[in-house]
Amino acid sequence: MGGPINILIRWENGETTSFEAWTNPMPYWFSNLKLIENTEAHLKEYVEARERFVPVSKGPEGYGLVVIDVMTKQILNMQGYTSFASIYGTGCQIEIPYDTPKNTKFDQLVFSEGSYILRLKQFFDAGRVSELKRWDSNKECHINESLESYFGKKVTFDDIYNKISERDNGFHVDFILNMDPWVISSFSENSGSKDFKQRLVDMNFVFTESDDKLWDNWEKRYGEEEYDDEEEDDNEAT
Repeated sequence: MGGPINILIRWENGETTSFEAWTNPMPYWFSNLKLIENTEAHLKEYVEARERFVPVSKGPEGYGLVVIDVMTKQILNMQGYTSFASIYGTGCQIEIPYDTPKNTKFDQLVFSEGSYILRLKQFFDAGRVSELKRWDSNKECHINESLESYFGKKVTFDDIYNKISERDNGFHVDFILNMDPWVISSFSENSGSKDFKQRLVDMNFVFTESDDKLWDNWEKRYGEEEYDDEEEDDNEAT
Protein backbone atom coordinates (compact mmCIF):
# COMPACT_ATOMS: atom_id res chain seq x y z
CA MET A 1 0.00 0.00 0.00
CA GLY A 2 2.11 2.88 1.24
CA GLY A 3 1.33 6.57 1.41
CA PRO A 4 2.82 10.06 1.75
CA ILE A 5 5.79 10.81 3.97
CA ASN A 6 7.93 13.89 4.54
CA ILE A 7 11.59 13.88 3.51
CA LEU A 8 14.23 16.30 4.78
CA ILE A 9 17.68 16.40 3.17
CA ARG A 10 20.58 18.46 4.52
CA TRP A 11 23.21 18.79 1.82
CA GLU A 12 26.97 18.97 2.22
CA ASN A 13 26.85 22.79 2.12
CA GLY A 14 24.33 22.93 4.98
CA GLU A 15 21.31 23.87 2.87
CA THR A 16 18.12 21.86 3.37
CA THR A 17 15.38 20.57 1.09
CA SER A 18 12.09 19.28 2.50
CA PHE A 19 9.32 17.75 0.43
CA GLU A 20 6.49 15.24 0.39
CA ALA A 21 7.27 11.84 -1.16
CA TRP A 22 5.62 8.43 -1.46
CA THR A 23 6.81 5.57 0.74
CA ASN A 24 6.96 2.81 -1.89
CA PRO A 25 10.12 3.93 -3.75
CA MET A 26 12.09 4.55 -0.53
CA PRO A 27 13.84 1.13 -0.44
CA TYR A 28 15.33 1.80 -3.88
CA TRP A 29 16.59 5.29 -3.05
CA PHE A 30 17.94 4.63 0.44
CA SER A 31 18.97 0.94 0.45
CA ASN A 32 21.15 1.57 -2.56
CA LEU A 33 24.90 1.40 -3.12
CA LYS A 34 24.63 4.67 -5.04
CA LEU A 35 23.78 6.46 -1.81
CA ILE A 36 27.19 5.45 -0.49
CA GLU A 37 29.29 5.83 -3.63
CA ASN A 38 27.72 8.88 -5.28
CA THR A 39 25.65 10.49 -2.55
CA GLU A 40 24.71 13.96 -3.78
CA ALA A 41 24.07 12.93 -7.39
CA HIS A 42 21.86 10.07 -6.23
CA LEU A 43 19.87 12.25 -3.85
CA LYS A 44 19.49 15.03 -6.42
CA GLU A 45 18.09 12.43 -8.81
CA TYR A 46 15.67 11.41 -6.06
CA VAL A 47 14.47 15.00 -5.64
CA GLU A 48 14.17 15.54 -9.39
CA ALA A 49 12.28 12.26 -9.83
CA ARG A 50 9.24 13.71 -8.04
CA GLU A 51 6.36 13.88 -10.51
CA ARG A 52 4.95 16.69 -8.41
CA PHE A 53 7.42 18.44 -6.12
CA VAL A 54 5.56 19.54 -2.99
CA PRO A 55 7.71 21.52 -0.53
CA VAL A 56 6.68 20.95 3.09
CA SER A 57 7.63 22.10 6.56
CA LYS A 58 10.40 20.22 8.38
CA GLY A 59 8.37 17.80 10.44
CA PRO A 60 6.48 14.47 10.32
CA GLU A 61 3.29 13.93 8.34
CA GLY A 62 1.58 10.93 6.78
CA TYR A 63 3.83 7.94 7.43
CA GLY A 64 6.29 10.13 9.36
CA LEU A 65 9.63 11.70 8.53
CA VAL A 66 12.97 10.64 7.03
CA VAL A 67 16.00 12.89 7.47
CA ILE A 68 19.05 12.35 5.26
CA ASP A 69 21.96 14.35 6.61
CA VAL A 70 24.73 14.37 4.01
CA MET A 71 26.95 16.49 6.30
CA THR A 72 27.19 13.81 8.98
CA LYS A 73 26.28 10.72 6.88
CA GLN A 74 23.23 9.89 8.94
CA ILE A 75 19.73 8.73 8.10
CA LEU A 76 17.27 9.38 10.92
CA ASN A 77 13.75 8.15 10.48
CA MET A 78 10.40 7.82 12.20
CA GLN A 79 8.30 5.56 10.00
CA GLY A 80 7.20 1.94 9.86
CA TYR A 81 7.21 1.29 6.14
CA THR A 82 10.70 -0.04 5.53
CA SER A 83 14.20 -0.62 6.87
CA PHE A 84 17.05 1.25 5.25
CA ALA A 85 19.78 -1.21 6.21
CA SER A 86 18.40 -4.50 4.91
CA ILE A 87 16.82 -6.21 1.90
CA TYR A 88 14.02 -8.71 2.44
CA GLY A 89 14.53 -12.18 0.94
CA THR A 90 10.90 -12.60 -0.05
CA GLY A 91 11.04 -9.26 -1.89
CA CYS A 92 13.83 -10.75 -4.00
CA GLN A 93 11.99 -14.02 -4.47
CA ILE A 94 8.85 -12.54 -6.00
CA GLU A 95 10.95 -10.75 -8.63
CA ILE A 96 12.03 -14.07 -10.17
CA PRO A 97 9.44 -15.03 -12.84
CA TYR A 98 7.38 -17.95 -11.64
CA ASP A 99 7.93 -19.94 -14.84
CA THR A 100 11.72 -19.64 -14.66
CA PRO A 101 13.30 -23.08 -15.37
CA LYS A 102 14.77 -24.68 -12.27
CA ASN A 103 18.47 -24.55 -13.22
CA THR A 104 18.44 -21.00 -14.59
CA LYS A 105 21.48 -18.96 -13.51
CA PHE A 106 21.14 -15.47 -12.10
CA ASP A 107 23.05 -13.87 -14.99
CA GLN A 108 20.60 -15.42 -17.45
CA LEU A 109 17.80 -13.24 -16.09
CA VAL A 110 17.19 -9.53 -16.56
CA PHE A 111 16.07 -7.37 -13.63
CA SER A 112 15.20 -3.71 -13.47
CA GLU A 113 17.69 -1.31 -11.90
CA GLY A 114 15.38 -0.79 -8.93
CA SER A 115 14.85 -4.48 -8.16
CA TYR A 116 15.59 -5.85 -4.71
CA ILE A 117 17.63 -8.78 -5.98
CA LEU A 118 19.87 -6.68 -8.22
CA ARG A 119 20.59 -4.24 -5.39
CA LEU A 120 21.32 -7.18 -3.11
CA LYS A 121 23.87 -8.50 -5.61
CA GLN A 122 25.48 -5.07 -5.88
CA PHE A 123 25.91 -4.89 -2.10
CA PHE A 124 27.16 -8.50 -2.00
CA ASP A 125 29.71 -7.92 -4.77
CA ALA A 126 30.95 -4.84 -2.89
CA GLY A 127 31.58 -6.97 0.22
CA ARG A 128 28.72 -5.30 2.11
CA VAL A 129 26.53 -8.32 2.90
CA SER A 130 27.91 -10.77 5.44
CA GLU A 131 24.95 -11.58 7.68
CA LEU A 132 21.19 -11.97 7.76
CA LYS A 133 18.41 -11.73 10.31
CA ARG A 134 16.06 -14.68 10.67
CA TRP A 135 13.45 -16.06 13.04
CA ASP A 136 14.80 -18.57 15.56
CA SER A 137 11.93 -20.89 16.49
CA ASN A 138 13.80 -22.24 19.52
CA LYS A 139 14.51 -18.83 21.03
CA GLU A 140 11.26 -17.40 19.62
CA CYS A 141 12.94 -14.21 18.48
CA HIS A 142 14.85 -12.81 15.52
CA ILE A 143 18.60 -13.37 15.51
CA ASN A 144 21.47 -12.19 13.35
CA GLU A 145 23.55 -14.93 11.76
CA SER A 146 26.52 -14.83 9.43
CA LEU A 147 25.95 -16.03 5.87
CA GLU A 148 28.65 -18.69 6.32
CA SER A 149 26.89 -20.04 9.40
CA TYR A 150 23.48 -20.03 7.73
CA PHE A 151 24.68 -21.73 4.53
CA GLY A 152 27.33 -23.86 6.24
CA LYS A 153 30.11 -22.74 3.89
CA LYS A 154 31.77 -19.78 2.23
CA VAL A 155 28.97 -18.15 0.26
CA THR A 156 28.79 -17.03 -3.36
CA PHE A 157 25.91 -15.01 -4.76
CA ASP A 158 24.85 -18.10 -6.72
CA ASP A 159 24.21 -19.78 -3.36
CA ILE A 160 22.00 -16.89 -2.30
CA TYR A 161 20.17 -16.80 -5.63
CA ASN A 162 19.59 -20.57 -5.60
CA LYS A 163 18.11 -20.35 -2.10
CA ILE A 164 15.92 -17.39 -3.03
CA SER A 165 14.64 -19.14 -6.18
CA GLU A 166 13.34 -22.21 -4.30
CA ARG A 167 9.58 -21.91 -4.73
CA ASP A 168 8.73 -24.07 -1.72
CA ASN A 169 10.65 -21.73 0.55
CA GLY A 170 9.34 -18.32 1.55
CA PHE A 171 12.86 -17.37 2.62
CA HIS A 172 11.72 -14.97 5.32
CA VAL A 173 15.07 -13.42 6.12
CA ASP A 174 16.48 -9.91 6.01
CA PHE A 175 19.89 -9.52 4.38
CA ILE A 176 21.78 -7.01 6.53
CA LEU A 177 23.51 -4.28 4.52
CA ASN A 178 26.74 -2.63 5.61
CA MET A 179 25.93 1.03 4.96
CA ASP A 180 29.25 2.37 6.30
CA PRO A 181 29.95 5.28 6.64
CA TRP A 182 26.22 5.97 6.95
CA VAL A 183 24.62 5.46 10.36
CA ILE A 184 20.88 4.80 10.48
CA SER A 185 18.78 5.64 13.56
CA SER A 186 15.10 4.85 14.00
CA PHE A 187 12.57 6.41 16.35
CA SER A 188 9.19 5.06 17.41
CA GLU A 189 6.32 6.50 15.41
CA ASN A 190 4.09 6.33 18.45
CA SER A 191 6.20 7.95 21.14
CA GLY A 192 9.60 8.83 19.73
CA SER A 193 8.91 12.24 18.20
CA LYS A 194 10.27 14.28 21.13
CA ASP A 195 13.56 12.37 21.11
CA PHE A 196 13.73 12.58 17.31
CA LYS A 197 13.23 16.33 17.26
CA GLN A 198 15.72 16.88 20.09
CA ARG A 199 18.34 14.84 18.23
CA LEU A 200 17.86 17.08 15.19
CA VAL A 201 18.12 20.21 17.34
CA ASP A 202 21.37 18.85 18.80
CA MET A 203 22.58 18.42 15.20
CA ASN A 204 21.88 22.13 14.60
CA PHE A 205 18.73 21.74 12.53
CA VAL A 206 16.62 24.90 12.87
CA PHE A 207 12.82 24.74 13.02
CA THR A 208 10.33 27.47 12.23
CA GLU A 209 6.89 27.99 13.77
CA SER A 210 5.27 26.08 10.91
CA ASP A 211 7.74 23.21 11.43
CA ASP A 212 6.91 23.13 15.14
CA LYS A 213 3.20 22.79 14.32
CA LEU A 214 3.85 19.53 12.48
CA TRP A 215 5.84 18.14 15.41
CA ASP A 216 3.15 19.27 17.89
CA ASN A 217 0.37 17.73 15.79
CA TRP A 218 2.25 14.43 15.58
CA GLU A 219 2.85 14.39 19.33
CA LYS A 220 -0.81 15.12 20.04
CA ARG A 221 -1.90 12.35 17.73
CA TYR A 222 0.54 9.62 18.83
CA GLY A 223 2.56 10.74 21.84
CA GLU A 224 -0.07 10.34 24.53
CA GLU A 225 -0.38 6.60 24.04
CA GLU A 226 1.97 4.34 25.95
CA TYR A 227 4.42 2.67 23.61
CA ASP A 228 8.04 1.66 23.83
CA ASP A 229 9.93 4.70 22.61
CA GLU A 230 13.45 3.34 22.72
CA GLU A 231 15.62 4.56 19.88
CA GLU A 232 17.21 1.87 17.75
CA ASP A 233 20.29 1.99 15.56
CA ASP A 234 19.65 -0.15 12.49
CA ASN A 235 23.23 0.10 11.28
CA GLU A 236 26.26 1.45 13.05
CA ALA A 237 29.42 2.43 11.23
CA THR A 238 32.37 0.24 12.09
